Amino acid sequence: TVPAEAGVFLPPDGMVANSTLIKLSTNASAGPVAAQTAGSSPAMGVFGGEATRLRYAPAEFQSDGTPFLEGRVASVTLGFALNRVIEAGEVVFATLFGFTRTGGDATTSGLVDKNGTGTGGNLTLVDTNGVFANFINASWDDSLSRLSLTATQQVPAYQRHVVLVPSSAGIRLPSVGLTENDDRLRIGTDAAAGPNTGTPIQRSPALSRVCGAECAVWNVECGSCECGEGVCSS
Repeated sequence: TVPAEAGVFLPPDGMVANSTLIKLSTNASAGPVAAQTAGSSPAMGVFGGEATRLRYAPAEFQSDGTPFLEGRVASVTLGFALNRVIEAGEVVFATLFGFTRTGGDATTSGLVDKNGTGTGGNLTLVDTNGVFANFINASWDDSLSRLSLTATQQVPAYQRHVVLVPSSAGIRLPSVGLTENDDRLRIGTDAAAGPNTGTPIQRSPALSRVCGAECAVWNVECGSCECGEGVCSS
């Protein structure tokens, strides 16, 4: 095993499974071997083309018309394209640090989608690609702050999607704040042709912290407002 500390970088365009570009050789005096293709190597997908993007729009407003943001419900838009085919039933997921869903439970009943239909643990989305509306269903895992988008049909490589999660889905912005292009916001996929365990979303706006003054220090790395700088409570 070559450790990460060795500084070896994976190909920027990913790899297909059993790539002929992966070769092994040795100059061992007892039996040198010329370069030959490795018998097996995994696939790896990359989110390419236009930058991956996360945007959000407020859904709650103060009496003077200014929006509530931190910790409040918002619509969320995710833009992406994978350089490998995504088959029906495969998932693109976004791990959204600090985000929660109304009730704090992925199976909260009573949540509604854009059509006013109860969703339970599932969400109904709007894939703004029109005829390429491959992502119209999703789920939320509050324990991982993870939004999973399920492909309803095959998605060609490099086809860009901009998926809107309406505010009625109950997704809440973090209370702890985010930096611009925060690398704790990540996107990945389980697509067999090009899995990706999660890479930073390239473009996302900053968000101020709103933790109160009752603590001298806030442990903002926990994803919620917690006193102190110690270990997170969960």
